[in-house]
Amino acid sequence: MKKLFKFLSMALVVVMGAMSVACNEKPEPTPPTPDDPETPQTTTVSVKAGEAGEEWIKFYITSTNAKRIFYVAITEDVIDEIEVNEEFMLASPNMTTEVNTTCEITFDGRDASTTYYIYAAAVNGNTVVISEPVEMTTLDHVYTTTALPSADNCNIALTALSAMDRYAFALSDENANLYFTFNLYTEKGCNGAIPTGNYTVGSITPGCIELGSLTLEANGLPYVISDGTLSVELYNDGASIRLNGTFRLVSGDSVTFEYDGSVVISGIGSGEVENDGVVKFTNTSLYETTEKGWYEIQFQPATGFSMLDVQFYSDPSKDYLTAGFYPVFASGEEAAAMGMGNSWVSTASFYQDDMRFPYFVMPGMDSYIQVNSDLSSGQDYYDITFSLKIQSQVDHSITTLNGTYKGALGFTPSEEVPTMQMVSMYVDITSEGTTHTLNFHGGYTTMVVTIEGALPEIGGDFVWYDITSGKFSDAYARVYDHPVSDGRIAIKRFPDAADASDEGKVKAYYSFQIDAKLMNLTIEDAETGVGFTADFDLVGEWKSFQTKYVSEW
Repeated sequence: MKKLFKFLSMALVVVMGAMSVACNEKPEPTPPTPDDPETPQTTTVSVKAGEAGEEWIKFYITSTNAKRIFYVAITEDVIDEIEVNEEFMLASPNMTTEVNTTCEITFDGRDASTTYYIYAAAVNGNTVVISEPVEMTTLDHVYTTTALPSADNCNIALTALSAMDRYAFALSDENANLYFTFNLYTEKGCNGAIPTGNYTVGSITPGCIELGSLTLEANGLPYVISDGTLSVELYNDGASIRLNGTFRLVSGDSVTFEYDGSVVISGIGSGEVENDGVVKFTNTSLYETTEKGWYEIQFQPATGFSMLDVQFYSDPSKDYLTAGFYPVFASGEEAAAMGMGNSWVSTASFYQDDMRFPYFVMPGMDSYIQVNSDLSSGQDYYDITFSLKIQSQVDHSITTLNGTYKGALGFTPSEEVPTMQMVSMYVDITSEGTTHTLNFHGGYTTMVVTIEGALPEIGGDFVWYDITSGKFSDAYARVYDHPVSDGRIAIKRFPDAADASDEGKVKAYYSFQIDAKLMNLTIEDAETGVGFTADFDLVGEWKSFQTKYVSEW
């Protein structure tokens, strides 16, 4: 029995030893690698400041395990009023698909001497991670002083007002590099003898240049003057003028201007013109044409048979004759070459005197009409000065027609309607029969509208649809789900195309136009919190890929 027990014990030891050996010889399990799809990865994003200029900032976004990156730069004055959350970040129009690396971002169009807080959001499926903010400040603006191009022509129209004299200056050059107009005021009764001295930009008083009358274009660019001083000196018995001015722009920069040359002053009551002096026109007839910005207007005095028929070419974006300097040209090409494409009078204009003898209106920068108007402010009132060279069709003699007109022209004053702009990267279209719901998303403006009818075929033209219902949002303007009314939307479908912002996926591709209303919309000022309420036009033209809308990324 003892032998049997000893045998069993030894056998058990052998078995246990075999088991021990087997366990020891089993290979260790291989630890999971970072590429293992079962290994959870963390989505991260961070921002690092780079360089800054006056109007730009450069920063770097580093991310891991992300599909796309949204980023914003918020100014210091509004940062406390904004909740930087998922909804806000995903509404940003600034997006990059350069992910899981360090990408360089340059943000243009910034304001000088301004502090910005930069955020980035990394998105992967339903995961959204927002970075800590990075503070950056743009450089201070370096103000410059620029010399304006030299003028070749100086024309002045005198209008004797009840309490003072107004001199409408118009300076230009032959190469269309300069167009400079303004109203200068003196004491009453100077009759063309502009006193030598310094005239400051300000109100409508003697010794001042009217701020609202200043129009300056140089080298094809507009300049807005805020203040300044101009020295004026007539010499050579009033045939020449010397001008020297320094003007500050609204940007803070400055421009200088010099002119020393001949001058033509019209409206002087000296009897020097050959057509009995200044004609005071009191009656008008307006003939609107089919071409935008083209108006034919007839001017008649209170008595007699004289008549001036003028064909004006004005700003086609307005529905009225705009204020400005209108020289005479034979064609639109000649006017455009002199930088006067939206402000000129055609040689098709003509004049007849009291004897009903006809006259041609001759071209030239010294043959012109000066138009002053307050119609943009809602009042149909014009103050017009004429200094036109005219040639008799009977004996071909050339004289100067000087005239004035003060009063209405027959245009209907209209206030500028405020607008909201719609644009979106993506659209989600769902259909039930002929009823279609268009959900525009992927930008700072979003919109959902419902339309009726068959959708357009690929390659066709725009098709317009009435909007049966809709709502509009603008994240930056703090407008959310405001009803869309009295509107329509146009749809055009292109061939399917690759979406570069979504890994080149081929999708349905559309172009949209909208013409609608946002009635009784309240907009609050971000700085003051003061709001105003108005009816807005909802406008826009944009292209969108068709992509399913999801409420969360």
